[in-house]
Amino acid sequence: MSHLAPAHQVRAVAPRSTWTLWLHWILATAICGVVGWLLPTLSMLLLFPQSYNYTDDNAIGPLIVSGCGWILLIGILVGFGQVLVLFRNVKGCNWRGWLPFTALAEILIAVVLLLSQRGGLYDGSVGLPALLRLAIAGAIAGICQGIVLSSYIRRAWSWILANLVALPISLLIGELVVRIFLPTPLYEPALFTPDAEVRAETFRLYLVGWSAGAVAFSVITGGALAWLVCTQGIIVYENKR
Repeated sequence: MSHLAPAHQVRAVAPRSTWTLWLHWILATAICGVVGWLLPTLSMLLLFPQSYNYTDDNAIGPLIVSGCGWILLIGILVGFGQVLVLFRNVKGCNWRGWLPFTALAEILIAVVLLLSQRGGLYDGSVGLPALLRLAIAGAIAGICQGIVLSSYIRRAWSWILANLVALPISLLIGELVVRIFLPTPLYEPALFTPDAEVRAETFRLYLVGWSAGAVAFSVITGGALAWLVCTQGIIVYENKR
């Protein structure tokens, strides 16, 4: 037993396969991330199908449905999917704090992104400002989840770095996939427009880009988690069971 560990501390059994942990993480995070974006977006388009719903003050309804849905659902669904993976693959740890801290991270990220946009720090293009915004968002997610992770894994600070890198890369990959398979860049269209055809095309573009980005984010963070578990091992405190 390590000299750093108190007497009531024991080492849990690591996952039988870090590859299985990685694969499960990719599937859960990517699927839940896409569903968390898809449900509010489809709800907005179905509840507000008319052109006047996206004009002037009438656009408040679609904004509330989509915005609140994105803020609440993405964090909750992704956190839920990830915590199932952790309970299944990393035994002996109490991962119940993962879901609320992931949801908290999503809310904090939404606030930071909104403030930066209202402050004129972001013009909607895929450039350095967008990448910096997502790097900050990744750091927030990494800090919130790292609080839980640090209870069981040493050097959990590297989880912050993994998320900080993963989100900007996911944006670039999403943009690249859209440019390869679809003619229109990801950020040129808009969902909140009276033109129904533009909304439909935008939905298709966002779905492709978001899905590609979600997979990229899942691959990077899942690899980081598998590496941490494999190299650092898992520490369980008997009084936390």
